[in-house]
Amino acid sequence: RGEGWGLPVMQSLATGVPAIVTNYSGVLDFANEDNSYILNVEKMEPLPSDLARLYRAPANAQWALPSLTHLKELMRTAVSDEAGRRRKGKRARDFVAKRFSEDAVANAMLDRINEIGAWLTS
Repeated sequence: RGEGWGLPVMQSLATGVPAIVTNYSGVLDFANEDNSYILNVEKMEPLPSDLARLYRAPANAQWALPSLTHLKELMRTAVSDEAGRRRKGKRARDFVAKRFSEDAVANAMLDRINEIGAWLTS
């Protein structure tokens, strides 16, 4: 319905295991058709009020209703197409290693700090 950043998904991809993820929210910053199985969203629905209160979400917050039919298709594909799953898993591992290694994240943070510093001094 909305994985947020999705650390467990990131960990799965980092180990070469492609994940099935809902086509919604922060997980799409690193999960894509090349390295994951992207699950269609049927529609957006209001977040239940008890959860909205728990997460301090706005009153009009929504979450995704994933397609159960598409989920079944993706699960069957992931199980039956071993070669495709392995290729997707390798791309997932390579992507995470390149974009989210300690060095890559440190460099991205340093770049951003430098951008902010330049903005503050201009």
